[in-house]
Amino acid sequence: MVEKKTRKPLEIELVRFLQDYQPHDAALRQVFPMVHWADEQDGFMTYVMEYVPGSWDRRRSNILEVFDLVLENLMDLEAIGKSYDLSTVLPDTRGDFDRLLAELVEDPDFRPVKRRLRAYRGLCQELAAHRTVLAHNDIWGANIAVPTGSTTSRLIDIGRVAKNYVGADLIHFRRHYGEDKKLWAELVSKYARAFGESPEQVETGAIAYAAQREIESQLRLRDRGIKLKTGRLSSLLSALPLNLSEGSDHSPDSGPCLAV
Repeated sequence: MVEKKTRKPLEIELVRFLQDYQPHDAALRQVFPMVHWADEQDGFMTYVMEYVPGSWDRRRSNILEVFDLVLENLMDLEAIGKSYDLSTVLPDTRGDFDRLLAELVEDPDFRPVKRRLRAYRGLCQELAAHRTVLAHNDIWGANIAVPTGSTTSRLIDIGRVAKNYVGADLIHFRRHYGEDKKLWAELVSKYARAFGESPEQVETGAIAYAAQREIESQLRLRDRGIKLKTGRLSSLLSALPLNLSEGSDHSPDSGPCLAV
């Protein structure tokens, strides 16, 4: 789910196209279940778009070709000297999330993962300094328009691209294609080569982002009176290269690594 604000004519055109055709096209509804105008004023359009990576059939032979198109578009922008927003999360949320982590370390509900959560906060700060990605994840499909019957694609969002997305959207592919280790390794390698990162750094950024989403999800459930469960978060944190030399947990938090 992505909420965006834009003045870009191509992006506005895409959203209007989806709004017009999505209600009448079952295939389009599978990929974009919801496109909603939130507001339009002062020349800006704010909209909410939901994209479902799982709609891609894992048996499709051209998934890597489509992925190459995405990277090719990004490299084209690099070549013509576009400037990128390299913030590690959306600028208005990064500081908030860091403050939230500082509070959660002392939160009794997060006691089972206290030590890992403290180390995770340090890792997030390292990733931010390295400009690896903890970002929203709409580059894969929502920002790529491939007209019917065409073999070309057009990049819609030319504001927040390049390193801002390294690894972030890979989380969805690990969830849907993770059992295909060869495909997963190739996707990670493509990102790593395109943006000059190591595969390990790309994967770390992806899992760190998944942990952020899990923390936010658990807090939303707690706000609704549902008891916090730290099992999945513990597994995600266990998959990260955390420095656990400081502090201790009140209870063990190790467990099997889940495919995220």
